[in-house]
Amino acid sequence: MRRKALIVSVASFILFFAAGRADAFYEWNDGSSSADMRGFIRLTGAALRNPDNRMIYPNKTDTSAWAIARLLFFGKVGDRLSMELNAYNLVVNNSSKGAFSQDTTTTGAERSAWLETRYLDEKNNSGLAGIDRLNMTLSFDRVDIKLGRQPVNFATAFYFTPNDFFAPFSAQTFFRTYKPGVDAARIEIRLGALTQLTFLGVLGYSANGSTSNGYSGQISSIRSSSLARLSTVIADFELTALGGSVRDSTIIGGSAQGEIFGGWLSIRAEGHHAKPDDSAKKSSEEFVLEVERRFNRKLTATAVYFYHGAGKNSADEYLELLRDSGAQNLYMGKRYMAIGVSYEYSPLTTLQAVAIVNATDNSRFVSFYSVHSLADETELSLSFSIPQGAAPDNMNIRSEYGAYPYFIGLELRSYF
Repeated sequence: MRRKALIVSVASFILFFAAGRADAFYEWNDGSSSADMRGFIRLTGAALRNPDNRMIYPNKTDTSAWAIARLLFFGKVGDRLSMELNAYNLVVNNSSKGAFSQDTTTTGAERSAWLETRYLDEKNNSGLAGIDRLNMTLSFDRVDIKLGRQPVNFATAFYFTPNDFFAPFSAQTFFRTYKPGVDAARIEIRLGALTQLTFLGVLGYSANGSTSNGYSGQISSIRSSSLARLSTVIADFELTALGGSVRDSTIIGGSAQGEIFGGWLSIRAEGHHAKPDDSAKKSSEEFVLEVERRFNRKLTATAVYFYHGAGKNSADEYLELLRDSGAQNLYMGKRYMAIGVSYEYSPLTTLQAVAIVNATDNSRFVSFYSVHSLADETELSLSFSIPQGAAPDNMNIRSEYGAYPYFIGLELRSYF
């Protein structure tokens, strides 16, 4: 089985370097209908230095390598019907089961396990294949209806995104091209030139640890979600209001984004109030504010404050989150602050960094990311992260980022 994983990795590597063209490898257009098929390869190698805790991390250091190949299809039939497919094959090799997993795969999205399979499951190797997106859209004069597996994102902010309820990225994730899809139905109604009403229904599923993604193919009504969202533009600010149910909570919230002082500052804000259906659980609020300044065409800086009402007031309470099998929190603390910077070093090279502070336990996390264009539709990225904080004591998490390893990774990506 290890040999099979190696063969798949090498094949992906060869395909990557054969991908020199930016054009799709298959295109068809007869004037009224069209089809476009592309491929995408992503190869990553990483080294990690773990916290001094052998119960959580068996090794002092770890290495990790993975390759993911995607088949991307988009088709259109007349002016009314369009279709999308995103199928993937992922191969991962970790030096140990305790190796820290970066946010690089489609795992973690709550969706039916019927459209994916784990074909390789060894001590250090795993292989996963499935469908990340499979949907169709019906378009009318003022209405679009999308059905099937699709990415859903109601967030306005970039780093912390409390209004992204379905498979959100973490604040330190820079490459966000492929958001995992969920099984949903979405209706977009254009009420005016700058006003839109959205209705969304997302299927939820029962947990099942024996499947490839941790969920069964059985629909769970208490895990399913339904939301409505209204967006409009007033005085150069985009304003939204949303409400409905997300899994087992009633949600009401909104967002705003725009520029002030003649464009000198950009502001993005979003948040919501969540009331659990279980009366024994407390309601909570989530809110984020981002203030961004573009100094010139090359340099942008962003200051962020995030209030995470579902988080804990002290590190002593973190274990409660780990014990709660229904919790889907990306963050443990109550309050976070961050500074993000993006700099275009050259037309081919961009540098980015983010520094995050968990004000609850005073742990810190700094992540650096650079991407360089090697050719048309081919790029190389380098990333590394430096966590600071109290290391875990056995299974006791004394600080959030103190439980993270040091990380450095090199990645090649290409379309063909």
